[in-house]
Amino acid sequence: MKASFYFVMLIAMIGSIRYPASAIDISATLPTASGTRSYIIHAPGSSVAQNLPVLFVLHGDGGTGASIKSYSGFDALADTEQFMVVYPSAQSGSWSRAKGELKDVEFISALIDYLCQAYQVNTAEIYVTGHSAGGYMAYNLGMPIPGKIAAIAPVAGNMYGISGFNWNFLTDKIDRSAGNRKRRLRTTTRTGKRLLFHRGSTREIPCGNIGN
Repeated sequence: MKASFYFVMLIAMIGSIRYPASAIDISATLPTASGTRSYIIHAPGSSVAQNLPVLFVLHGDGGTGASIKSYSGFDALADTEQFMVVYPSAQSGSWSRAKGELKDVEFISALIDYLCQAYQVNTAEIYVTGHSAGGYMAYNLGMPIPGKIAAIAPVAGNMYGISGFNWNFLTDKIDRSAGNRKRRLRTTTRTGKRLLFHRGSTREIPCGNIGN
């Protein structure tokens, strides 16, 4: 009798163990006019399901798709919430800022087209986030390719207003690429009382000196 009881308890314990959900990583390249570009796909399950929402995650300067994949935590979230994450890499570690240069916009646009064709992703739920310079690139993608991106969520990054890339260029690009259709852009910032503006040759800010 005791042996039967312990056997039943053992089966119950084994059944209660939570095994990690399977997932798949795909490292691939895409030929473009500016050269062969690389990216990583992470998707829940042992194979890529159809109609998945897509989140593009863009690294900052000096990074790669693999580097932001390693620390952003989006893989685990994608496994839980059932969406695809795409980590593209900039050429030479930096997204293009040059005025009039659209090679990175064209790369991501072409990659979206490829994902729609190859994996039948949900075209109504394609989103972009990015950190630092990746946040700038999220802005740069959210408006010039209307109809492809549902929303953007830049993190610790803003639109460039100096050094060649500027707001006038961005709005002009929106008008030309969207057929003069205006798109609404809503931004939010922290509501803290103290803000830091720092510009110049000095690249170091003493700890605790914010707002002074």
